[in-house]
Amino acid sequence: MVNANEVVTKVKELLGEELEVKAVSIDKGNGVSLSGITIKKEDSNIAPNIYLDPDYDDVDEQASRIVEIYKTCATDSVDVSFFADYEQVKKKLGIKLSSHPAKELVKQRAFADIYMTAFVKLDTSELGSGVINIKEEHIKTWGVDANTLFKDAIAYAEENNPIELKSLGEFIAEMDFDLPDDDKGTLKSVTILSNRENLYGASAIMYYKKPEDFYILPSSIHELLLMPASYVNNEHELTEMVQAVNENEVLPQDVLADHAYHYINGEFKIIE
Repeated sequence: MVNANEVVTKVKELLGEELEVKAVSIDKGNGVSLSGITIKKEDSNIAPNIYLDPDYDDVDEQASRIVEIYKTCATDSVDVSFFADYEQVKKKLGIKLSSHPAKELVKQRAFADIYMTAFVKLDTSELGSGVINIKEEHIKTWGVDANTLFKDAIAYAEENNPIELKSLGEFIAEMDFDLPDDDKGTLKSVTILSNRENLYGASAIMYYKKPEDFYILPSSIHELLLMPASYVNNEHELTEMVQAVNENEVLPQDVLADHAYHYINGEFKIIE
């Protein structure tokens, strides 16, 4: 990875000194911090963070890449006046699940060792889609507490980004994989739970009408696999599966948990 401060110097040369350019470290949760460059125009109310790409090991190439990205999203300002009014904000709230949320965010336990954080989905003609993560300073300004925030966030997440369910067998069939008939039957019993946008879709478990007895395999922060208890002979193997997928397939910042869960009698049990 190139030195971020060297990239800052080069970006300033390319864009001009009138812009504020600085290196930042962005906490993505799960103990993961990503290096980036933030660029701000004078009197602008936004400053996009552009992550450094680890595949670029040349300062000039990295800086040129950042400048090109910045030019596609550069704008003087974005109208976020609604953000001062909680009655408007709550209608745009969504939720995200994490085992290790970033420190500055408002959080509340969702179940077992998993926490909820809240965000506002922002769609603008200038920048496209993005999110504003809700921090402690925000709810103090609005005069609401965490319980109110998450009650509203769950309600509006369900309304604006409803549950999407698909059997794992259906998903595999769409991928045109050839599987033995015995496996096809088992896979049909496994359900992929996400939301319509597949954005932080694991959080849909918070408004999913749960069966009485099932297992949860957290495949990422964007989706969960749900398995009826009647299909599970060795629950510890489920945790081994989760760990193998996390290690080989999931980005560190997208890992939800390193173990499976058993939901029974209204409670979530961690499977070691």
